[in-house]
Amino acid sequence: FPLAEGTEAHRMHLRAMRERVPVHFETYSPDLDAWVEAHIYPAPDGGLSVFFRDIGERRQAEQALRASETRFRTLANATPVIIWYTTAEGDIQFINRAYAEFFGVTLVQVREGGWQPLVHPDDQTAYTGEFMECIRERRTFRAEARVRRSDGEWRWIESRGRPYYSDAGEFLGIGGSSLDVTE
Repeated sequence: FPLAEGTEAHRMHLRAMRERVPVHFETYSPDLDAWVEAHIYPAPDGGLSVFFRDIGERRQAEQALRASETRFRTLANATPVIIWYTTAEGDIQFINRAYAEFFGVTLVQVREGGWQPLVHPDDQTAYTGEFMECIRERRTFRAEARVRRSDGEWRWIESRGRPYYSDAGEFLGIGGSSLDVTE
């Protein structure tokens, strides 16, 4: 594994040698034509023990995941429908642009203050209760409620959501959409 002076790999080797500390890094090796993960450990004799592992498949999977996430966000933010998904505890994990514009909030604001204050006080107990029951029972959610739009007007929305799971079958939350059905 030739080290080109000034590369991350070269700097990490020098650090392990000079400071006598273990280092870990990932880099692309043109000589191997592969992404590698390197672990370098100071050896008792003053040298270094270096272990490499090919991480090409993992890097490809990470790139595919990033591309998928980009496609999802592009699609979600292009639609005029309010889209959201929650954690397994019912906390908002994602909102699309339509959600942010309709309610006049950011994801940070919804995460910090919850989504429940957006619901009309007269509808809050039933709507929130039904949603949290769906979270606990891991079942489909469907409910209507009045919510305060960003201009202060109360609007009726119909919300629908479905549980979503990891590849291993772990419940991750509910993802859904809400439509303004006032008219």
